[in-house]
Amino acid sequence: MSPALLQTASTDQLDEMVAGFTAMLDSRITRQIELDGRIDLASAVTGIQAVTLVLASADDRIIPPFHQRALSGAIPNARYRELAGGHGLPFEDPARFFLAITEWLDEQLAKREAA
Repeated sequence: MSPALLQTASTDQLDEMVAGFTAMLDSRITRQIELDGRIDLASAVTGIQAVTLVLASADDRIIPPFHQRALSGAIPNARYRELAGGHGLPFEDPARFFLAITEWLDEQLAKREAA
């Protein structure tokens, strides 16, 4: 969670977010975390041909923005965008998170229609 959210959220809101995250923690998540530590996709991403949006959260302490910038730099035709927020940005501010995606998709559609 971002520092701003931690400072402004009520105790009830924080409790609700923690309950939501806790509900997601099951054996599948544990296996995913273990897998994430064993594989390196750095060489695979250079083969991505599709236009790609790499969306990062400025205050993400789990996957810091420098990782996302490196990912964006390795993918041909990638666009990097950084939003204020923490690792849980889709839960912290879903409207802003999905607006960033929607704006990018609209740009891609406009480019396609103009071609």
